[in-house]
Amino acid sequence: MAEPDHTEPTIATPNGRLQALRPWLFPLLLVGIVLLLTALDLSGSSVSVIDPGPSSGLVVGNPRPIRSDEWRVRTPLVVRQAGAGWGQQANIATGPHDIGVVADVPVRDWSTFVRPHHWGYWAFGLSRGFAFEWWLNWALAAIGPYALLYVLTRRVTLSAALGLVVAAAPSVQWWTNSFTGSVIGYTCLGVAALILALRQPGRSKRWIGLIAFSGWMFACAATIPYPAWVVPLFIALAPVVALAVFVEAKQDGRSWRERLITAAAVGGTAAVMSAAFLFHHRAAVQAISQTVYPGHRSESGGGGDLVGLFGSPYYWYVARHAEPVLVNGTNESEAAGPLMLLLPAVVAYACAAMLPGFTVVRRRAAALLCGGLVLFAWFVLPIPAGIGRLVLLTQVPPHRLYHTLAPIGAIAFGMTTCFVGGLPVASRRRIAAIAASATFAATATAGTWFTIQNVPLPGGRVVIISMGVASLVGVTLAGYIRSGAIAMAVLAVVVTLFANPLQHGLGPLTDSPAIAKINAEAAQSPGVWWVSTSDSQADIAVLTASQAPMISGPSVYPNVEVWLRLDPNRSKAASWNSYSHVIVDALPDGATTTMWREADILHLGLDLCGADAAALKIGRAVLPPGDPLPSCTTNAEQFDGPEGSLQLATIVP
Repeated sequence: MAEPDHTEPTIATPNGRLQALRPWLFPLLLVGIVLLLTALDLSGSSVSVIDPGPSSGLVVGNPRPIRSDEWRVRTPLVVRQAGAGWGQQANIATGPHDIGVVADVPVRDWSTFVRPHHWGYWAFGLSRGFAFEWWLNWALAAIGPYALLYVLTRRVTLSAALGLVVAAAPSVQWWTNSFTGSVIGYTCLGVAALILALRQPGRSKRWIGLIAFSGWMFACAATIPYPAWVVPLFIALAPVVALAVFVEAKQDGRSWRERLITAAAVGGTAAVMSAAFLFHHRAAVQAISQTVYPGHRSESGGGGDLVGLFGSPYYWYVARHAEPVLVNGTNESEAAGPLMLLLPAVVAYACAAMLPGFTVVRRRAAALLCGGLVLFAWFVLPIPAGIGRLVLLTQVPPHRLYHTLAPIGAIAFGMTTCFVGGLPVASRRRIAAIAASATFAATATAGTWFTIQNVPLPGGRVVIISMGVASLVGVTLAGYIRSGAIAMAVLAVVVTLFANPLQHGLGPLTDSPAIAKINAEAAQSPGVWWVSTSDSQADIAVLTASQAPMISGPSVYPNVEVWLRLDPNRSKAASWNSYSHVIVDALPDGATTTMWREADILHLGLDLCGADAAALKIGRAVLPPGDPLPSCTTNAEQFDGPEGSLQLATIVP
């Protein structure tokens, strides 16, 4: 029995150029949007949290304080880098650090070849470069899944709609960071290019180009400094790669030698690029690997929150709140799941499993579902760390799988839709009804337990929303693929439409009088290190964005040499040898240095006039108004900080 043709109808044109251009229209449209928003100097940053006044640059929407990794850590570090000339070393968090592997901060050297989302800084400058990076990562989250699904199905509309579903997922939009979308985009583009390379005649120019591009994309993904997102995506897509290399390429007439050469060339290209990057940053990579967290992290499976996993259709109610709220008992980002399309894909495939004809589309759907089910098992089942260690899943907390299940679920649903779409009408409708019923049950159950500020949603709204999501799933699987997929994309966009503010420029940091004051003082006293005893996140962000060498602030990995001056016996290594935000507590004269952790905050208690402060070369202290000045203060003055007056003390320990 011949396999049904699942491609979309072609457009008759005199020369076929429109038909050839058609698959490129969606990515070109997204690139155009990226460039337009870059030219307008607009981003989705929450940096206005630092200075919410009329000159904050906030155009519309609500800045999200929960995104402190963005506005308090990463964005200030980018501003700091711009002022320092984009060098590799930065004096932050108790000593020099390799900034190139810290929070994916841009560095202007050859290693940025695996950081294409950073290139906008060199082309457009700091502010517009930041906007370019912001929207490019959003576009990559859609373009990557689109490209992979199109290569597998040849359906433009279905692939584009599900690409938007991925990019608009709450798990992607609320976890806003520089590599949120890029890890999805790079990995999916790498797999898509590898599959295309396997279909090309060996040693042709296109074959060579696809191999180089695929290896480059895999290297870009592999060097993203967050294994909790990289590892599961590689695992989930591995069956698709294996199917393409060992089964489909063989059926296309490729010999085992051609297949292995192509796969080895892609793997070798990725390995060489990744190794070059890691070798360039080897000291920092080694230091991170030896930390308590994230280096020695060892997770086991299970414990994932199913309410968050199936509750994404209700996130419209979360996005409407201007102030931070508790969602299912945790913060907005932790509770943000994907539009869980893996469930209807599994149900639909299971219903059709007994039907004859193991077609190419069916095999591809099975491969994607296998990868997705492995991740789902790690999410819900108490799998021991010893088993997870075999595939590096011990680096993946189960609740971090929301981010990966978004693209895997969408692509698997797209493949299953094409498979079911080739069945007889009666079978297709029956399968669609069963999958829609399962979707309704899961979404409604999650909605029953979904809470905002510990208040459940109204039951009537839960039923209506659940029926709406289930209907879209059923319509798409029943054969109305274009209409259903487009409606699903519209739903996904509406759910997270208000998640991001619209921010013009980075004024709260680039135009900050407080930062200008700190920079002027730091330039007059090179080699002097600064501390802040303020626990205000805005104050810490300002110090981080300045050019002052800082003891306080974000510390992705410790400078061990410096910490051993304070803790020569390593008795407090469990506190300082970890990702942390260092806050300095000023102690009375003669007090012993203390260290203690509060979640990811490391409190370093120092006598700013004592021997330990002298060993750290501390010469400037920023203190809240009213706090007593260190006894060794030689000069003190007040200046305006982001949240009010601050004291700047010059100290000689």
